[in-house]
Amino acid sequence: MTHYWECHHLKAYFRGERYMNHQATALCFGELLWDCFQDEAQKESNQTEEKRILGGAPSNLCFFLNQLGFPATLVTAVGKDSLGDAALAQLNANKIPVIAARNELPTGRVDITLIEDEPHYQFATPAAWDQIPLSDEILEKAQSATLIAYGSLAMRSAIPRFEARFEAQQYCDNRDKAGSVRGSENRGEKEPTAESDSVETFRSILQHHPQAMRFCDLNLRTPYYTASLVDQLLRYADLLKLNEMELRYLQKIYQLESLSLRDTLYHLIERFELNAILLTLGAEGSIVMSPHDYSALSGKSIALADTIGAGDSFSAAFITALHQGAPFQEAHQFAHHLSHYICTQSGAFVTLPEQFTEQLATFQKW
Repeated sequence: MTHYWECHHLKAYFRGERYMNHQATALCFGELLWDCFQDEAQKESNQTEEKRILGGAPSNLCFFLNQLGFPATLVTAVGKDSLGDAALAQLNANKIPVIAARNELPTGRVDITLIEDEPHYQFATPAAWDQIPLSDEILEKAQSATLIAYGSLAMRSAIPRFEARFEAQQYCDNRDKAGSVRGSENRGEKEPTAESDSVETFRSILQHHPQAMRFCDLNLRTPYYTASLVDQLLRYADLLKLNEMELRYLQKIYQLESLSLRDTLYHLIERFELNAILLTLGAEGSIVMSPHDYSALSGKSIALADTIGAGDSFSAAFITALHQGAPFQEAHQFAHHLSHYICTQSGAFVTLPEQFTEQLATFQKW
């Protein structure tokens, strides 16, 4: 398969003739939900007051891409309820372009309980974003998109259908480890009908514009993933974002525990023909790696407010910097610094200081 972002700089993807006179745009597909916070003491005392923050990785990524000058549209669904009204109003207030269907399911929410400062998640099921219907408006946006972003959560209803495929692929991998697990002929492959409208809509988006760069932020949330689902999502991907827990999970399911961190990343790049992996390590820093480049940056001491949206801001900053013409390591440094800033602010929809957009402008345009 041809690497769409080639050579030493992923920005080469945007140099293709198809995009020379074309505004780069992104389509961010998936969940929109309310993060509802309650600490352990509130839960034990049956207090009903809760703090709500609108979130979901696709909306956070979309927000930061737009702030950084990379036009992006969120594709999701909300319920015909007060939380749906509030969600759409907040997206509008934050100038986040959205294609949002409204259905009879409740607007997404996740109850987050802090137990000894560790978050524990309980997702409402089913939710409106489990049934994102296909529309002509979505297909029109998909046809012109340079980047299509997705994660695992909006695919949760499709888990059962991937089990047999994963077992079969593992068998094939064991017989011929030198073989490619994803040729270009698989990019438009038709799947059996899924129960979830969201999954079918996502596949239709990919089939409608198979040339778009595919960005996967795994964003694993228990219990809504299996090895089979993760394996299929990686096969779709060109660019992959992971955190440390997700990396350890991949090491486990692909039997890579004996490899070093760098060798693990290289193995995943080769196995899934990835253009790059973005790995965030919390306070320890971050790593980005492509077939030709490797960059590791250590964390720094900051006045931590929260980490909501930090990973999404990192992804948006890295992608946008590369598109602006930044060399690989400079794009990493830009993303690293921006995500650190986000951690000093509360909530995901943080207005960025001008220093970041000014720095973007210094990168040479291709």
